[in-house]
Amino acid sequence: MGYDLNSGTVLDMLERGYEQTAPLEEATKEGFKGAEVVHFDETGIHVAGKLYWLHTASTGERTHLFVHEKRGEEALASAPSVLKDFQGKAVHDCLAAYFKFDVLLHVLCGAHLLRALKGLIEDGRVWAKDMHEFLLDLYNRPHPMGAADEIRQHYRIILEQADQEEPPPIKGQRGRPKQSPGRNLLDRLRTYHDGVLAFARQAGVPFTNNQAERDLRPAKVKLKVKGQRLLPDRRGRPDLCPYPGDYFNLPQAGSQGLYLTASGIFCSCCCLVTRDVGSYQKWHKWVWQSTISL
Repeated sequence: MGYDLNSGTVLDMLERGYEQTAPLEEATKEGFKGAEVVHFDETGIHVAGKLYWLHTASTGERTHLFVHEKRGEEALASAPSVLKDFQGKAVHDCLAAYFKFDVLLHVLCGAHLLRALKGLIEDGRVWAKDMHEFLLDLYNRPHPMGAADEIRQHYRIILEQADQEEPPPIKGQRGRPKQSPGRNLLDRLRTYHDGVLAFARQAGVPFTNNQAERDLRPAKVKLKVKGQRLLPDRRGRPDLCPYPGDYFNLPQAGSQGLYLTASGIFCSCCCLVTRDVGSYQKWHKWVWQSTISL
């Protein structure tokens, strides 16, 4: 551009961009209602020294992001949330708040389960080793699998073995009896068995929640660039995701479509008109660098 703009100008431009993408955000949220499977996840971020939570809902076609002061049920039931209106299969990491919502099926992330089982294996739990091998064996077979009764029977046998190995809850003077991590995992596997085995028995159900985790990764990159903190904009919103709607869906149209769409938002804010793709690319790169440098 040949000169630097002050931060107030860039923030004003981002503010207008947020307003222009509001219809896109609503259209993206509406698109999730008809999806069969949606991934959900959240991660902590710091805004002006205060802990906030970045929530995501995503499929292979679209991703929605929003920031909330809370991690659990209050955030998931808030206006920007997708989960409260979703009736399909929700893939997540077993955060208790997700189960407060009545979806078709809660699908538990297999990668999280394997990590938890690995920790128990290191403590000498035989049942954890058997379950770890069982889930990996199912994962490596063609899906969806037949012999549902056989799968459930093998699963129940391992859970019965776990019930014998894990110590019973210890009752204290007050509150609920204290349980070991292994028994907590056992209860989770027993209660949500359909969600644990859904990847093997139902077409289109993934084994992991990697889709949502990948969509949150850019946030962590930006946090690293900005020194693990973000600043709120003039209305108190964190500046991490002012355009939550279809941001991660734009690359589906190709690199040229990404530049034309994303840059067009900013160009319309600043009355800059150009049809040259190269100019659009330079403009988008400048806007992105200016945003990070704030």
